[in-house]
Amino acid sequence: MTPNAAGALDFNPDALHGFALFARLASDERVLLARCMQRRMFCTGETLTKQGSKAVSLYCILSGAVDVIVNFPGAAKTEKVASLGEGHTVGDFALAEVGECTATTLATKETYVVEGNVEAMLALFERQPELGKKVYRALSKLLVARVHELNKNLFYLL
Repeated sequence: MTPNAAGALDFNPDALHGFALFARLASDERVLLARCMQRRMFCTGETLTKQGSKAVSLYCILSGAVDVIVNFPGAAKTEKVASLGEGHTVGDFALAEVGECTATTLATKETYVVEGNVEAMLALFERQPELGKKVYRALSKLLVARVHELNKNLFYLL
């Protein structure tokens, strides 16, 4: 996905070290993963993910910011649930279960990301199970931290 016609990557794979999902990867593992990724820019108001659409990408925010917006159909309500910036990831659920996006994410200013092709990443994890194990371990820690944060927020609502 990322290598250009000459086979060069369009971003430095070491940039992935700044993301919790990839912080424990060795340099050579980040290079392998970077081959499943490309650098992209989103303008203010552009959509990274749309709730209900097929989840095909993981976004690592290099700079800029996004709002995470969820439509709650049963409550007929749309709510901004988070604002994320540099060092955060969007779409990481797709690594655990390829399905639909659970939220819409909109760039709130010019935002640079590294976009990972989830299918290519999953195929890489099949070929490189130790790399996949490191990423999935980090993903599980990230998701557990989110559940704890949600539980804390629910406590205050009750």
